Amino acid sequence: MEFRDAVEWARRRGVLPTSLSSRELESIPAEIRRASFLSARITEAGLLQDVQDQLAQLARGISDGPGQGLDQATVRLRLKELIARSSYQPGAGAEGGIQDLRSDARLNLIIETQTRMAQGYGQWTRTNSDGARLAFPAQELFRQFMRRVPRGSEVRQGQVVEVNPRYWEDRWRAAGGEIYSGRMIALKDSEVWSKISRFGTPWPPFDFNSGMGVQNIGRRECVRLGLIQPEQRVSDPRQEFGLDDSVAANVSDWDAELARRLQEVLEQGLQSEFQVNDDGILEAI
Repeated sequence: MEFRDAVEWARRRGVLPTSLSSRELESIPAEIRRASFLSARITEAGLLQDVQDQLAQLARGISDGPGQGLDQATVRLRLKELIARSSYQPGAGAEGGIQDLRSDARLNLIIETQTRMAQGYGQWTRTNSDGARLAFPAQELFRQFMRRVPRGSEVRQGQVVEVNPRYWEDRWRAAGGEIYSGRMIALKDSEVWSKISRFGTPWPPFDFNSGMGVQNIGRRECVRLGLIQPEQRVSDPRQEFGLDDSVAANVSDWDAELARRLQEVLEQGLQSEFQVNDDGILEAI
């Protein structure tokens, strides 16, 4: 069920073309970002749809096994072909870099991020079943994968130097999380999980190329740490953070009425910092 959920999540999100940068996209209401397939400064809805379709095929391959979908190398090649046939052009000075959709660096980032997000969603739905939440009411943020230059470090003269070894602890506390004996632990229905995420989602990855993951914490340990009372139950976060059909519809069909509805959502959440223009592109005002 976990991987089938991942495939469904990858397939159902609405396409949202935008001229915004990745940092600007962080200001978009989380419910829109969760229901949308978007990538910084890609304004062609058709191209975005092609990218989404290829990534859905990749998710299917991960779910159903070899021969049932596409692998990453094939997806990357197909995306390059689709982009070459489109009218896409990178911004001035962005050619060949991470902001250029034609570059390996950008395509690899998109493929890796979207694949991990789909897998994260599938795992999140499984670990938030009624039985799983009863047995494991909380989870811990921990380093699951090593990174050459983890956040809180930088490269100086070819050497990786640790600048802030408590980067994730600081980010955790800023999101309202508490530290228990040096561990970042919170109940599964806590808002901290979506607040620490650059993408507004309560499942990993929580940032681009992040190696941080989550692991379950059992009920007995949660009681010992004072997170819950012995008979306390944790609410189902899937009711709040699951894929919302109405929002997905708003961002998938760009007729005038639905564009106006999305514009209303943006105005309510962002004090009119952004708008959907007449071509259905999300942009800064």
